[in-house]
Amino acid sequence: MPAIDTLLDNPVWSCLRDRHAGFSSGGALARRYHADISPISGVAGRGPEYVAALEAIAGIEDDVALLGASVQKLGASWEMLYASQLTQMIRMDTSPLPEPQAES
Repeated sequence: MPAIDTLLDNPVWSCLRDRHAGFSSGGALARRYHADISPISGVAGRGPEYVAALEAIAGIEDDVALLGASVQKLGASWEMLYASQLTQMIRMDTSPLPEPQAES
């Protein structure tokens, strides 16, 4: 399994290809949740081959949502409905909360 920072760099893709694979469709370059679940989609990288793979699994007039590293220029056949910046924060130090104690 990749290091946690790698998983967090593209969290939607990481989830769609692993833990949520049963709720999604697509292949090695692009996956999306089934349309009746969510428009959230993910791609494994950036470039025209990933956009083409996403296009192959998205039907005409389907909504598709891309987040984080997945966001890229999709081309003339796509219409951008909404764009926003997403900030991801990771706390690197240990928790200030006391460690839970096991009861016997």
